[in-house]
Amino acid sequence: EQPYSRDMACAILGLQKQQKVRCKALEDRLVELVVIAMEKTETEMNLAGDNQLGFEEISGATMWLWQHLSTQLIFFVLFQ
Repeated sequence: EQPYSRDMACAILGLQKQQKVRCKALEDRLVELVVIAMEKTETEMNLAGDNQLGFEEISGATMWLWQHLSTQLIFFVLFQ
């Protein structure tokens, strides 16, 4: 059960519902970016050693990449 629905988010943001158009190129690019972010994070974690400290090993640039990618995915889900 979701606390917020897509319709509710669109209403709050004042967005109009549009005809859904599937864009394979956009979907493929988003998948590529997620994979790149995962590989970059894994590389940074491995370079930091075997300790399991979590986010402390991840650089600011990689964190920014994840934040930006998250924003793009939220908009993609809202409009698809």
